[in-house]
Parts: sequence; structure tokens; C-alpha cells
Amino acid sequence: MTDAFFALSKLAWVVLAPSNRLVGMIAAGLLLQVRIARRPAWPARWGRRLAVTGAVGLIAATALPVGDVALATLERRSAPLEPCTAGLAPPYAGVIVLGGALSAIAINDHTVERMGEASDRLRLAATIARARPELPILASGGMTFASPGARNEAPMMQALLSELGVAPERIIIEQASRTTAENARLAAALSPAGATAPWILVTSAYHMPRAVGAFQSAGLAVVAAPTDWQVDPHAPWQTWNAADRLDRLNTAAKEYLGLLAYRVSGRLSASPPGRSDSQSPTAAAAPACY
Repeated sequence: MTDAFFALSKLAWVVLAPSNRLVGMIAAGLLLQVRIARRPAWPARWGRRLAVTGAVGLIAATALPVGDVALATLERRSAPLEPCTAGLAPPYAGVIVLGGALSAIAINDHTVERMGEASDRLRLAATIARARPELPILASGGMTFASPGARNEAPMMQALLSELGVAPERIIIEQASRTTAENARLAAALSPAGATAPWILVTSAYHMPRAVGAFQSAGLAVVAAPTDWQVDPHAPWQTWNAADRLDRLNTAAKEYLGLLAYRVSGRLSASPPGRSDSQSPTAAAAPACY
């Protein structure tokens, strides 16, 4: 069932991604206008309508900050986790940092590991780890699609965290997960039995609502530590690059569709973050600091 959900989610996204749908509408509309002998007139009429609708939608998505606004509504559901006042740090079980920041690519028969936009996840995890040297760090992330010669993401995360000053023996590796739901389920399996203290969960701010909901559904108490912020809500017109705007629309759409799919399939708790000052309700007594 898990493999079927994974495959279906990846296939569905190819079809549902806003950029793919808009470009697909334009292409289908143009194809319907191709003249064929004895072809009725209605395909061409509907083709023009489809192509125009796709073109208008594409222009709107790149000219207006639709994606920025949609991402901002996700990012502001969790507040930043700040350092605690000396002597007031609450107990935590550890720090969980989700994958998505590192990948590998083949260059001239060599596998090269690289950092992506979400590398702030590792920076924040290392910052918290240095502030709380007693806490273990759980690096959670496998390989979405296997690549010859490439390591799973969790070992790459361990290496980079070590470069950032985290002792390797503090880092627990979970390298089998391919989705957020699998991150949660496998991390819960590695959590000590009977532990009641919440984990600090580090992931991108826009991804935090789905991540917190998935971890709660897996039975693991977490406190949100969002990072990798994408949008300044006070300046939604700051980005004029059409490709960036379309990329942000795709990212927001993917998260909202993910929230819906997780809710329908029972992989999401009933109460993921919903307000800008919210933390995990299962760890509501814990101060929002580390």
C-alpha cells in the first residue's frame, strides 16, 4: 500500500502541476486546430478556447504573485523557533531534520553531491545541535529515485552536519524514507519507547503543516522549527522573474494537494499548525524555544 501511494503521488503530480497543466492546455488546444480533411468544426473551436484559457492562466500565474501569496499562507502557520533564555530550555527528545536539501548528479561518470534551496534545514539543525549538545540528531531521508553510485540522502546529511560542527556519533541515520509520511513513521519507530518529551522538527516553513500533521498521525510529539522561508508577505511583488513565480505556484500547489491527499488517506492528524503562533498541540506545554 505504501509503494502504491508513493507511485500514485508521483504520477499524479506530473498531471496536476499547474505549470504542466497550463502548458498542456495550450499544446492540446493548438493540436485540436490542426486541419484534417472532413474534420468537424467543433474541435477547432474548443481548441482555440482551450489554448486561450491556458495562455491566460500562464500569463496570470507569471505576472501576478499568486504562488507567493499561496506559499506565504503555508509558511506563516508556524512561528520561528528561537533560542531560549539561559537556564529555561525545555526538555526535548532530540532534533529531527528532514531531507530534501541534498541530491546527487552524474557528471562524466562521476557522482557529484550537491546542495539545494532547502539547505537551510541543515544549517538550522546544526545551530540547534550546537545550542543543545545533549540532544541526538535524527537525519531522515532516503533516495526518491535510485541513482547508480549515489548515496541515500541521510548519509549525505550526516556528513554535512559533521562539517557544520555536529559530532557524527550524535547523528542517527534513517535512510529508507521517500515521503513525509515515511519520514514520520520510520522516525517514530526509532524514537525510544515510552519517551514523552517532544522532538524538535526541522523542515522548510511551507512544508511544516504537512510534516507536523504526519508526525502527529504517527504518534510522535513534535515542536515546529521552520526554516527555508521563501516569501516576504509584506512584499509580495518583490519577485518579477516569471520562472520564479511559476516555481512558487508549483510548490504551493504541491503542498496543498499533499495536505489533501494525506488527509483523505489518513496520513495527517486532525490538528496540524493552522496559525502563525502555533506549535504542535501534542507539545503545547513546551515553550517555543530551544
